[in-house]
Amino acid sequence: MSAVSFTVDSTLDAVDASPGDGVCATAAGECTLRAAIQETNAVPGPDAIILPADIYTLTIFGGFDDEAASGDLDINDQLEIRGAGADQTFIDGGSFGFGGNFIGGPNFEIRAATAVMSNLTIMNGGNNLTLGGAILNNGGTLTLNDVDLTHNAAYRGAGIVNLGLSTLTVNGGSFIQNGTPGSQSSDGAISNQGKMTLEGVTFRGNYSGLGAGAIGNYNSATLNNLTISDNATVGIGGGVYNGFEMNLTNSVITGNVGGIFNDVSGMLAASNTTITANAGGAGAGVWNRGAASLTNVTIAGNNAGGSVGGGIYNDVGTVGAGLDLRNTIVAGNTGGDCGGPTAVVSDGHNLNSDGTCPFAAAGDIQNTDPMLGPLADNGGSTQTQALLSGSPAIDAGDNGACPGTDQRGFARPADGGRRRKCDLRHRRLRVRRYAGPDADSLAAANSYAYAAPSCLAYRGGIAVGQSGGRSGVAQLAGRVTADGRASTGGRR
Repeated sequence: MSAVSFTVDSTLDAVDASPGDGVCATAAGECTLRAAIQETNAVPGPDAIILPADIYTLTIFGGFDDEAASGDLDINDQLEIRGAGADQTFIDGGSFGFGGNFIGGPNFEIRAATAVMSNLTIMNGGNNLTLGGAILNNGGTLTLNDVDLTHNAAYRGAGIVNLGLSTLTVNGGSFIQNGTPGSQSSDGAISNQGKMTLEGVTFRGNYSGLGAGAIGNYNSATLNNLTISDNATVGIGGGVYNGFEMNLTNSVITGNVGGIFNDVSGMLAASNTTITANAGGAGAGVWNRGAASLTNVTIAGNNAGGSVGGGIYNDVGTVGAGLDLRNTIVAGNTGGDCGGPTAVVSDGHNLNSDGTCPFAAAGDIQNTDPMLGPLADNGGSTQTQALLSGSPAIDAGDNGACPGTDQRGFARPADGGRRRKCDLRHRRLRVRRYAGPDADSLAAANSYAYAAPSCLAYRGGIAVGQSGGRSGVAQLAGRVTADGRASTGGRR
């Protein structure tokens, strides 16, 4: 049969009268969301469902089949669901949302299929026994475009669980107030064990009892232009928990209970990113136990409470791993800018305000106020902290490795006074990646991590930068080199 498109005309939750006959119709002759999905599952090909503006509440108890006949909506074939806008089209988990009847699953399960969802909100899905509150991506390829996920619950991944061998891409949209109270819940917004790419997404007010308050990564993650704010966990990594390979660029992490936690197995490359006003214990800004590279990052105004290392707490748990910084500002953090039993490594052109970071490489500046402005909208898609007039960080970066754009995506010269533009060069290094810890993540894979040269300050001055610049030395046990690239190879 050829591909089909259905327009839903009822907000009721009712099954299709005869799945596979090519007609979306319940016994009452209405086309519901559930009936439309049942028909598209039965018709091979790239089908589409149009959801007009309204609230579509799921009410059928179950979730024990894989054909969307009850409980969660199973997607088994290539499908696109198009709403009228995230503020107009709502898919509501209804009776099995927070404190509901616990009827057995997330709102959606993507089962080895290709699915695209656009311009809608998914809310009130899952419960405290659910794996994936709004969506469980179980071996599928899922793309979300301008989709909001809010008030979903699960014991893991209240927004989305992306299992091993699954691919998740999220463009725009938001994850707002997802999570489950209690010490056994983890990863309030997303739990990733597959391959994940996030672009231009907002994470706010998500929470968990263990693991990440917002984003938990256990395999491969590429994050760009994110706002991660006001997320919390009783565990570690209120904003981000990284357990394997992560590239983070052009983002802001602020107001979380713990900014980033990079675990023993983590390989983190962060650049062009602002980490500010996070609170908690040690490592309120960044707590590193694995291999990490921070290039053109601002870590400022974080608060460790009564602990040490408000900006960075470095406690490396893997032989040969470490934390390298370049063109980075670490300043004004309560509990000290740097702390922990393992010294950070300076690759040059870093600034530290209190002398607790052992910066002694070329271009490093110690015991100096960088004169940062407040976190604000200075243009671009994420907030930044501008360098005020007279800041010692202006033009203090490595101009030989300066990129053409800053965190905002604006062009910047290597020298603010002479307005000379920098060359933008990309390099790549092959990375061997192991699968995540879940049973679904069993396959090893190869990937490429890309990096670009960098510079601390641009004319007019945002103190956050781009991906790293010079070739580094890849060390044992997954060290991330100074140019922001990850490797598990031996010393070269």
